[in-house]
Formats: sequence, C-alpha cells, structure tokens
Amino acid sequence: MYYDAPAQLRYMASNLLLRDGGTTESPSYNTARLETVPIMALVRQLRNLHPERFPAQEFPVLFDHPNYRAMFGYFTDLVCIEKYLPVIGDMGSATLAKPAQTATLAYGSLGAHATVAYGQYGDAKLAQTAVFSRAVPTEPDFFADTALLDRVRQAGEAAGSHIARQTQAMDGYKLAILRDGDGEQQRALWSFYGALLTHGQPGPLEIGLMAKGLDLLPSIGYPQSWKDAGTWEGHVLTHNTVCVDRANPGGDVGRLLALVKTPWCQWLELDRERVASGVTEFRRQVLMVSLGAEDFYVVDILDVLGGGEHHLSYHGPQAPVTTSGPGPLSPGPGHACRAGDEVRRDVRGRRRAQAPRPVLPADRGATGQAGGILVG
Repeated sequence: MYYDAPAQLRYMASNLLLRDGGTTESPSYNTARLETVPIMALVRQLRNLHPERFPAQEFPVLFDHPNYRAMFGYFTDLVCIEKYLPVIGDMGSATLAKPAQTATLAYGSLGAHATVAYGQYGDAKLAQTAVFSRAVPTEPDFFADTALLDRVRQAGEAAGSHIARQTQAMDGYKLAILRDGDGEQQRALWSFYGALLTHGQPGPLEIGLMAKGLDLLPSIGYPQSWKDAGTWEGHVLTHNTVCVDRANPGGDVGRLLALVKTPWCQWLELDRERVASGVTEFRRQVLMVSLGAEDFYVVDILDVLGGGEHHLSYHGPQAPVTTSGPGPLSPGPGHACRAGDEVRRDVRGRRRAQAPRPVLPADRGATGQAGGILVG
C-alpha cells in the first residue's frame, strides 16, 4: 500500500487531501478517505511492536500530517444547525423529498473513526461524535481498546450531545458557512465556491439555507433519476445560483473576497472568473441579519455582467407552498429583465435596478414543511 499500490498511501495526505481535509466536491465521496484510518491505526501498532522493521521515514503514519488531521475536522464541521449537511456535488439529498423537521441530531460521517481520531488528538468534538452517533460499541469486543473506549465515553458524555460550531471558511475546499442562533433557532447559510475535479456539479457560487429545523434551500445532490440526469440534474438550474445563456458554467474556482461577522449581521462576498463567454463579472454578496433570538432575514445580491440572458433560481423542498404579498413579476414585451429597462449604474459601473423587486415570501405550513420557488 505504501509503495506498490496504484495510489501510494505514503503520498495521500500531501497529494490528495486539501489543507482543510476535503478531496472531491462531494462530501459523500470524501468518506472514502476514512478507510485509511484503521490502516493507520494498525501501522502505528506494528511500529510500536517492531520499530526496526517499520521506520517512520519509510512508513509514515498519516495521523501526523496536518491535512490528515484536518480531515476529521472537515467531517465534523460540515454539520449545519446540528441536523443537516450541505448537499454539494454528487451527494445524497434526503431533505429534497422529505422536508419535514427532524428531531435527530446529526454528527457527520466519521462514525467509529471518531474513536480512533480521539485517541490520536484528544479533541472533545470527536468523542461527542463517537458517543452520540452511537459508534461506540456497547457489547464486549475481544479486539477493542477498552481503555480508549472508556476515555471516549467519559469525554463525550462530559461534553454533552450538542457540538458548538462557529461561522467558518474552508478556503482549501472552498466552502463558507455563516452560523447564528442557538438550539432550535439555529440558522446556517452556506456557499460552495469551488470547482473540484471529481464528483462535482455545475453550481457557481451556489448557496443553501437551513433554519427553523428545515433545509430551506436544498440542492438536488446525486441524480434522482439517470433518465433525465443529462438534461436536468446535471444542469446549473438545479442549484441556487445564476445561469447565463441557459448553459452550464466553466470550471474555474471561485474566490472568497470577504467574510465578516458582527453581533447582528454576517456578510459573505465571493466571485468567480470565466463563468461563460463574454461574462466579465460574476459576484455574489450574501448577508444574514439577526432580528433577535428567533427571527432573521437574508439579503442575496448577485452582480452578473455579460451574456445575453440570466436566470436566477432558488429551490425549496418538494412540498406544498403558500405565498403572501404581490405575485411574481413578469417582464413586459421586449424587456430583457424583470427589473425593467430603466437601470442605472453604481460607482463600480455595474447595472442596478431603479427600485428593489417585490418580495414573494413563502410560508411554512402547519406540518413544518416549506415549498419550492423558482425565479427566472
């Protein structure tokens, strides 16, 4: 595995893992790297027994590499509002078809690997993950490290079932998550601005939103049916972003320009180059504004210059929806956009509508479900 395998294990942490622990665009496919955890634990045991036969220079234990350690934090920190994972790339998406609120806390994909990682690093979050995801065995196991399991149980139970997570940017993987609120009033707004080589989908600067115990703006994730995957599931319009000239974007990686957090507002600014032919600017600013312990709102501003036609899409779960306020706008004959032809330019020379567009709010029903809105 270290020298003769097609993907030599000794190079995995340096050549395969990003600095914050991800590899592919899809968090689901990234779990494949966790299969190396029991191998590393075994190599460490063999080295302790026979250090002369397994020198560190020839058989490095990847636990010592910063990228490998970051992999455990990657899986732990992906969780939003303690219930959901961002659906990025070819990832499973249960919330799209099952939008009802869940009372179950989520702990990511580490499972029993969190026990091994806790033994290596001593991070309480890893013990919490192992204990409360029920990955610590309760039956006698001849091969188990009972002393380690006892330490994991003690540390996890002492820390409790709730894992505190903060607003953060994984700028190697290209994921930013704004977090706010406590308990059942937690909210999280994420944006993926990467373009990794495998298991990805076209969604430049896409966003997602979790709040009120729901995944309110889910992505479609792994194709729901291969029959229409090339036409629909593989198209940028299945993501919460802008489509230019009805075509999928180019593959350039986006940039995080700003991430600011204050007690009442958080702001994220991103951009991406070479999205499509003739597009000179593709920039997104998102603000999450707190109105107290229970309420908040999000402002989403996209600046797209170039191309002949822009479509902005948002997607809610597959459930009934009710609306209040004015109906959706439609462009008049000969108009290119719903804001109308009378636009001005701001100080950067970008086009701005004269007045903000009316908002079409979606109300949650009594069942705790949210509906879907697609804005063209």
